[in-house]
Amino acid sequence: DFDGAIREFRAAISLHPNWIWGHIKLAMALSRSGDHDEALKEVEIAEAALHDSGTPLARCWLGRVYAAAGREEPARVILAQLESSPERYVDPLTRAYVHDGLGEREEALDCIDQAFRERSPLCSNLKALSLLLPELQLAESDRFRNILRKMGLPSV
Repeated sequence: DFDGAIREFRAAISLHPNWIWGHIKLAMALSRSGDHDEALKEVEIAEAALHDSGTPLARCWLGRVYAAAGREEPARVILAQLESSPERYVDPLTRAYVHDGLGEREEALDCIDQAFRERSPLCSNLKALSLLLPELQLAESDRFRNILRKMGLPSV
């Protein structure tokens, strides 16, 4: 229910305009609903507040919005930042989100597989990933189903 999510995030942001995650999540909901222009406006607010920093999870969501909006260059910049962050661990699933936005299914699946091998804590939401990223067609991927099986989760 992206329309409902958009309404609720807008209401929350009206109460706390500096809530960076609210802007990020609103941008994701707008992007998923197809309103890329408004999503990019929210990304700009979040980017200004983050000052090119922020958690890898925040960065990956912004990268995914850029990619989904056809803004490949800033998406690739964020992807490069996620791939070369020597000062902290970057969960491979964060890169999967950006690869997904760029339409790079095999690269996204490589990241998902790496996250599983590294026992990423984000893997606890792995089954929901097939709902969040339906264009990857994860439910149809033998690789994805195999990872779920190894984790002891039922197939999607």
